[in-house]
Amino acid sequence: MNALRYVPILIAALIALGTYWMAEQARRVELQHQPSPLNPDFVVEGVRMSRMDAQGTVQTIVSATRMVHVPQSDRATLEQPRVLQSAPGKPPVTITADRGESINNAQVVDLDGHVVIERAPTQANPALIVRTERLQVLPDDDVAKTDRAVAIEYGKSTMAGTGMLFSNVDRSLIIEHQARGVIAAPDTQ
Repeated sequence: MNALRYVPILIAALIALGTYWMAEQARRVELQHQPSPLNPDFVVEGVRMSRMDAQGTVQTIVSATRMVHVPQSDRATLEQPRVLQSAPGKPPVTITADRGESINNAQVVDLDGHVVIERAPTQANPALIVRTERLQVLPDDDVAKTDRAVAIEYGKSTMAGTGMLFSNVDRSLIIEHQARGVIAAPDTQ
């Protein structure tokens, strides 16, 4: 008879152990289905994103052959990115690269590998072409900058140096270090 008084305690212990086991299994299943912060939430082939001003005019178009977005960091890697910036009354600027990364919904775009900036010619000014290996673009500010070597062509004039700040707002280009170049005489006809 003494052994029977331990039966309720044994049953309660088995129920507690079974409940713990079931809760642990449920937790493991839940952990398996949680997305990893390193896993992308979407991959897009042939992406094109537009940013507009308050009046609805497209100011910047960021496109790429492929984009992979990671939600926790709000970063997207870009293959063959192309950034087109345009503003009324100013020549369009196109920036291309081998790869890039868009941060915070393209508020910052970091570009790497064979980066080329091309500002279209106007009636008064020739085309501007800048080549470098790394560039950071701030589309809202219409600014691009690098700390790497740059090679610049402006019509028949050429310049080179290290580090650059390019502003399409005031049409300025500043070479920060070791600037050297050849300024061609204007054509006279």
